[in-house]
Amino acid sequence: MEVPAAWNGTLLLWNRTPIFRPEPLQVASDELTRRWLLEHGMALAASNYRTPAGVVFAEPLEDQVALLDWVDAHLGRPRQVITWGNSGGGVLATLLAERHPDRIDGAIPLCGPLGGIGTQFNLTLDFAFAVRTLLAPGSDLELVRITDPDATAARAAEIVQGALGTPQGRARLALANALANVDGRQRDIHDRDIENHHELRGRNTGPGSAPFSGYRQPPASSPLLVLFFERTLSEL
Repeated sequence: MEVPAAWNGTLLLWNRTPIFRPEPLQVASDELTRRWLLEHGMALAASNYRTPAGVVFAEPLEDQVALLDWVDAHLGRPRQVITWGNSGGGVLATLLAERHPDRIDGAIPLCGPLGGIGTQFNLTLDFAFAVRTLLAPGSDLELVRITDPDATAARAAEIVQGALGTPQGRARLALANALANVDGRQRDIHDRDIENHHELRGRNTGPGSAPFSGYRQPPASSPLLVLFFERTLSEL
């Protein structure tokens, strides 16, 4: 937890995705946004959850509520609590707001699969199946019950790279990407933003950078998040 000297009473409760555990623990989406929030008097808090990693939500929800209890006991009840998070953390942010409206004043799910994790995984499987069917029919590319994830990722990357080399392959890859809402323009956006954001964000590892897509998902735009907070938090 980080509390600025001139705390204005607003607490932003960050929800990391429970699927993997980052090291070190973050209290914001990125360093630029973290600095801006602290400079504008907002406290930041996050929990690393008792479960190391996995598609779990019940325990992280309890851990986040326990963290709010700790804040109340040691710092006093915040004037307002905004919960936010990306990916699975966006799901957690939404669940916290829905289940604890007496504790949460607002929620900011950043690219959270709010249609449900099962639905999200089904979409991913449909996408991978389309890639194999269109680009490598009859191949040994494993889509389920994968025995060697690294080898499978390398094989998928090889298939995609081969498709990128021909107009027909690129057209089929674009069709498969349409199933997962992966837009070819993402690479253009990424290339424009990478010089400004690479040092802050590191290489993006979200779904858009999966070897099946052939595209890299652009990093979350820190300046846009700052602009969002600047325009909205003062109104809550």
